[in-house]
Amino acid sequence: MSQPNSKRPERIAHYLVYAVYRSLEFLLKLLPMKLVCLTGAGLGHIAYLVLPSRRHIVTRNLRIAFGEEMSHPEIKKLTLETFHHTGANLIASIRTAVLSETEILKRVEVVGEENITAAQKHSNGMIGLLTHMGNWELLGQAHLALPELTPTASLYRPIDNPLIDDLIRRRRSSQGAKLFSRRDGFFKPITHIKEGGNLGILADQQAGSHGIAVPLFGKLTSMTNLPAIMHRRTGASILPISITTTTLGRWRFTVHPAIIIPADKKSDTLHITSLCAKAYETSMRTNPADVFWMHGYWKTGKKGPLKIDGLQKKRTGSQRSAASKPFRVMVYTGSADQQNQEVDEQLTRLKNYRPDMHLTTVGENEFSASDHFINARATDNTPKLAHELEQYDLSLPTPIDCNLDFTAEGQGGDLFHRAKFTHIFTLHGKYQSRRTAGYFSKIGHPTLANFLDSLGIQN
Repeated sequence: MSQPNSKRPERIAHYLVYAVYRSLEFLLKLLPMKLVCLTGAGLGHIAYLVLPSRRHIVTRNLRIAFGEEMSHPEIKKLTLETFHHTGANLIASIRTAVLSETEILKRVEVVGEENITAAQKHSNGMIGLLTHMGNWELLGQAHLALPELTPTASLYRPIDNPLIDDLIRRRRSSQGAKLFSRRDGFFKPITHIKEGGNLGILADQQAGSHGIAVPLFGKLTSMTNLPAIMHRRTGASILPISITTTTLGRWRFTVHPAIIIPADKKSDTLHITSLCAKAYETSMRTNPADVFWMHGYWKTGKKGPLKIDGLQKKRTGSQRSAASKPFRVMVYTGSADQQNQEVDEQLTRLKNYRPDMHLTTVGENEFSASDHFINARATDNTPKLAHELEQYDLSLPTPIDCNLDFTAEGQGGDLFHRAKFTHIFTLHGKYQSRRTAGYFSKIGHPTLANFLDSLGIQN
């Protein structure tokens, strides 16, 4: 009897959020699109100032993608531009949802239509490889600007609010587009493609344990294999499509050439996913500020920061060695010397875990596994040393991914915190992760080997 009452607050919340959303749509509809975009950019600027953790994610992503091409001041400038564009695109997407087809066509230009024609010669249906960038609402209405993509459908994640979710589904349906969610399984979208339909897939974000480990901008990450699976089942061409801002309130669709998949790789999911990652790099480079960098494309997990998500048992070696940019780990060793067999063995084990590992050690003595050594007395806990570590990180083309403290005192964790590192894991002390604490409670013997096991290095 209590179940309906327990759901009532949730239903009320849904109606309240829905009312706010529709009210926002109405208010934005009264404003010219340029003013809408300017308002969004202003909100993005405020977010840049008040959301340091999100700012850190964007800067980290941009350093990984462009750190070898841009200076740190240029990365900071691009971070601010990203917040401006994200805010503008987000608010503009809400405004775009209530635009007529005629108004939409006035605000969109298309480049690369000939690539659709070329792809149609090789397959009936097509898979649109979409990127989280630009005006997201226009991605869902791409067929209006690109009639060659009709009939069109998209894979999407249902919105938690059922009222807003139903609104979006009704609008897409009225525009002649279909929406498929996970609830529909694989059969319906595959059938849609085989019948000559086109399917848009947003597949550029980190997929965790459900994805496949491939390099993106040279650094290993996990990406969904869904486009590859759809291609294997249908033979459809995979066509990358990006959308970028040209001026305030106007956008450009760019249809890139279809991904070329060698005949002997048509069934190779890993290879196809790697090609998709390369295609995403090309799309994201068209205007980096338009990309939704606020998502962790190269996540350092809190549970298993050293674990490589998406490794396939038969392809582990090739996947591990595919990266051209390193996975950077900084380890505080304190007063341990070269005669400390446990420290030496675990550093070597850490170094050998993955070919893309770059190991920096901080302490009184250097170890053979270290790629870079920063000399520091175990008693040195000064702001000067923390500043040195921070500047060392900023001097690197790609940032340090995680920091480990091998000492029993937990001094390294405090040092890393003062150096403004965010991914800190310690053998002991307040920066010890819950995963490590739980692992130690089970085995009852907190060794360095077990510490690394708890962080994802398990043989």
